[in-house]
Amino acid sequence: MYETQEAFTRYLPSEYRSAITYVQVNGRTKIAIKGKISEYIPNPTFEVVAPPGAQEDFYRRGNPDGKSLREIFG
Repeated sequence: MYETQEAFTRYLPSEYRSAITYVQVNGRTKIAIKGKISEYIPNPTFEVVAPPGAQEDFYRRGNPDGKSLREIFG
């Protein structure tokens, strides 16, 4: 994991600490806020990230091949 799970909640006031939890959904870690799964950070563990330079071609030429963001980022 890029950051420890408690890094996001460490400095929250105590009354809000239980509002944010990590849950497993189909083998993937997600963030739940007050029991509702949030997709705001689709990969909160940052275990899989794009390799350095993955976006270079996109910013040089655009996207003439019509690739999805997932395909561009690797």
